[in-house]
Parts: sequence; C-alpha cells; structure tokens
Amino acid sequence: MKQVDAFIDELYQNVRDTAHVRELKEEMRVHLLESIGELQSQGHSLEESIRTAFEKFGDVDKLKKELTENDVIRRTRARRLLALIVLLGVLGSAILLLYSMWNDNISQNKVNRVFDEVKIYATSEKEMSEELLAGILKNNASISAIGFKRIPAGKASLEYPYEYTYPAGTPIDSYGEFANSSPNGIWFTNNYKYSLQAQGKNGHADVAVDVMLWKFSNKFYLVGCGLLILYWLLFIVWATTNLYVNHTRKKWKWIVIFTFFNVIGYWLYIDEIKSAQLRRSWLYIKMIVCLVGLYIGYRGITLMLLQTRSENMVINELGIDVPLNTQSLVIYGAAFVLAGIFLVLIPFKIHNKLVWKKG
Repeated sequence: MKQVDAFIDELYQNVRDTAHVRELKEEMRVHLLESIGELQSQGHSLEESIRTAFEKFGDVDKLKKELTENDVIRRTRARRLLALIVLLGVLGSAILLLYSMWNDNISQNKVNRVFDEVKIYATSEKEMSEELLAGILKNNASISAIGFKRIPAGKASLEYPYEYTYPAGTPIDSYGEFANSSPNGIWFTNNYKYSLQAQGKNGHADVAVDVMLWKFSNKFYLVGCGLLILYWLLFIVWATTNLYVNHTRKKWKWIVIFTFFNVIGYWLYIDEIKSAQLRRSWLYIKMIVCLVGLYIGYRGITLMLLQTRSENMVINELGIDVPLNTQSLVIYGAAFVLAGIFLVLIPFKIHNKLVWKKG
C-alpha cells in the first residue's frame, strides 16, 4: 500500500539503510497493514482506517527525530569503539615492535659500537682509564656498566679481575665478573651481560670487555601482547555487530573469518557484500596474496632495523642474497616493504574493479 510505504519511508528517511533497518521497516509495514485491516473490519473506511493507524504511532516528527537520534547514537558508539580498537592495535604493535627492535637489534648494535671503541686498546700502547669508560657510557645512555681487563695469551678470562669498571659500585660476583642483577623496575632490566674479547697484536694481551645493558623486560612484552589480544577480541565483536546489522545470511562463516583473519577478513566481507555474483574463490585467493604481502612487508621492516656494521657477511631473504651493510639493508628493506604494500593493495583494487564491472 503506497500510503503505508510513504509513511514508513518518511519516518526512516534520515536513518542509514541496513538489513536490520529494512527488517524493522517490514515489521512496521506488516503491523500497519494488520491494524488497517482490523479497522476496516469494524466498519471504518479505508482512508479513515489508514489515518487512525498512523495516529496510533503518535507524533510523526517526534518519532522521526527519535529514530534519527538513535541511529546517530549507534553509529557514534560504533565509531568510538572502532577508534579504541585501532588505538589498542597501534599501541600493542608499537610496544612489540619497540621491544623487538631494541632487545634484538639496536641494543646489540650499541654493544658493537662500544666494543669498536674499546678494542683498539688490545692493539696499541694506549692505556684505558676510568675516565675513558665514563665517556663511553655518557655517549651510550642505555649501557649501565662497563668492565675492562687485559688477559695474557692462553689464560682464562675468569682468572683475572677487571682493571677498570664504571660505575665503580657495579655488583661483582664470586668470580670477579659482573653479577647478573635482578630486574630494575617493572619495564626495564639491566641483567643482560655481553662479554666481548679482542686478540692483541705485537705482544699485547687480549682485551676482554663486559657490558651491562638496559633492555625491556618481559612484562613490557606481555603488555604489548595483552593490548593486541584485546584489540583482536574487540575487533571481532565490532565486526560481528556490523555483520548482524548489514548482513543476514551465512553469519557463522564470516564470524570464523573475522576470528582468524581479523581486519583482512572484514575487508573481504565488505567486498563480498558489494557483489554477490563474484566468484567466492577470488576472495580466498586475495586473502592469501594479502597475507603473503604482509609477511614480505614485515621482513622488509626487520631488514631495515638490522643496522649491522659488518661489511662482509651475507644473509638470505626470500631466496635473495643480501649483503649485510647498513646502506644496502635499508635499500633492500624498503624494496621489500613496497612489494608487501603492492601485494596487499593491488588484489583489492583489481577485485573492486571486477565488482563494479559486474555490478
């Protein structure tokens, strides 16, 4: 009935059109038609029955305003929840990336730089002093202590105490070495000890250097993992809520995809509802390509973070021999990141063109 359809459309004119809204409109339509039919059976004319049925809903402008406000509130809450989800994901990823960068790469590079500054004392007549060690620490704030000693050729390091340590109050164990102290604070620990040794030349003794380094503790890592887990769970809730609002069929399939593939799964869902005629196999092919792209991009980032000083070593990345010097690592890493971005974005662009072409 045209009058009923026009009345319902007017009520919902400012409400976003979704599967859930269409269901509500259909329920209202059925209810109005039943009410009109009952009034007609009581002897009222069609026009009078329609007017009476509409009047039972109350003030149309007020009802329209309430429906619009409720829709705005739902959408605002959804956007705020999504913003929170994104924030949790970014923070969790940043914490884990910082933990990995610092503990696995940057900290080791700092130790190597310190060793490069100290090893010259194994091959020259230069004498070490506590002031020199203090200067090294001043330029490397993440290093908490340095121990220096010379060892005669063929002797064990543990047989000789440190000649110089800085700071002077650093804990020493029963062997005369730096003691692995307990963690300092919640987020950092300095119980990571690196022992390095350089062989002397021209009769000079070997030089042994122990470095105590500040690193992020496991609690810092667990916080990052916790934030990512919370992000993952909340995103599943958010995506599933949108699924029930926008789509009414095969919900279980998409919930499983959201659970295992998260934002990529939701991306696939958005593409599928644009065109139900597109072959489903393409969706899964695209998902695999995207995952490969994400992995290649991740490997590129790790390459760029591996800022080694060595010039004569080679590693193998995805079947490609990569020389380990800083400049080439950045170039190769950037190329891998761009390749990963290409593999993530291009399948979606191709798929969207197919969707619109079929649509």
